[in-house]
Amino acid sequence: MDPILETVNEYIDQHRRGVLPSQNRPHTLENLIFDPRPKFSRGIRYFTFLEDRLFDRDEQIHLDIDQITELDKSQRTFFRQKLMHNHEFFEIFYVHSGRCISTINGEDREFSEGDICFYTPNAIHCMQTPEEGDVVINLLIRKSLFDETFLTLVRNNDLVTGFFIDSLYNTNSQQRHIVFHKNQATIARPIILQMFYEQLKHDGFSQDILRSYLVCLFSDLARSYTRSLTETPKLSGRQLDIKEVVTYIGRRYKDLTIEELADVFGYSVRSMSGFICSRTGKTFRDTIKSFRLRNASRLLCETDLSLDAIAFEVGYTQRCSFERAFKNNFHISPAEYRKRYRH
Repeated sequence: MDPILETVNEYIDQHRRGVLPSQNRPHTLENLIFDPRPKFSRGIRYFTFLEDRLFDRDEQIHLDIDQITELDKSQRTFFRQKLMHNHEFFEIFYVHSGRCISTINGEDREFSEGDICFYTPNAIHCMQTPEEGDVVINLLIRKSLFDETFLTLVRNNDLVTGFFIDSLYNTNSQQRHIVFHKNQATIARPIILQMFYEQLKHDGFSQDILRSYLVCLFSDLARSYTRSLTETPKLSGRQLDIKEVVTYIGRRYKDLTIEELADVFGYSVRSMSGFICSRTGKTFRDTIKSFRLRNASRLLCETDLSLDAIAFEVGYTQRCSFERAFKNNFHISPAEYRKRYRH
């Protein structure tokens, strides 16, 4: 057996039996890693898991295991997996063995061994491993690190890859999760196992190494996403390629209208709008905004153009509208972004 996989499986067995060394013991409900004050959304009662209580002070990435343990059986604490919650941070879960059931925004979805799901902080969800042997690895990422990683990747990738990354990053997006099935992700599984193995070392190099693996993982998932866009479902009797549509939007976003886009591809406005939303999780308007702001971030770092000129260049008629949209998306002002990331 691969020594890394063997070490991870040994940890999983110790976690199940509750015999981990003290420094490796998982967080529990008794640690109050969530805000005890409940919130409500569309009739769903949920709690918010707090970043500063879950991560150690020097941690930016944290991995843990979720499964039914001997303690759950003896103390009948199965309910903990049904606790609806969201996060102040980002989460990726990987089904290491068996299956799991994720409930997100009131809908159940089953995942099988090898599947990966990405939750944004806004996603209200819970996850259950219903049977013994069902094991999930959770990869938790501080928002500050995700910001930093996102801003690097979004500047260095093509239009479609940048669009995927923005789908993950933009917490205002309607898209709360993205799923990658076992046959989609190419090297994600060994990366995640290597990350877990690295965390168990827990030395002065671990967090730096985990950050490097995170970039590899995001890049692999972005590549998988880009490949998935080559699928061509039929719409109104004709093959329509979402990658082609997104690429066209990326080239004409400054003044493109949904009417023009629909006409170019020979569809009704309603059909085109529905197709974009179903395939990307974004409306046409949000898609245009994503490309405008991504190009604005590039211009801030690579040119001396004024904010007024950049706003006009990417399609905004007023600087104040541009600055408001930019801050809502990147969580800092355009001026601060230029100051922080321009080299």
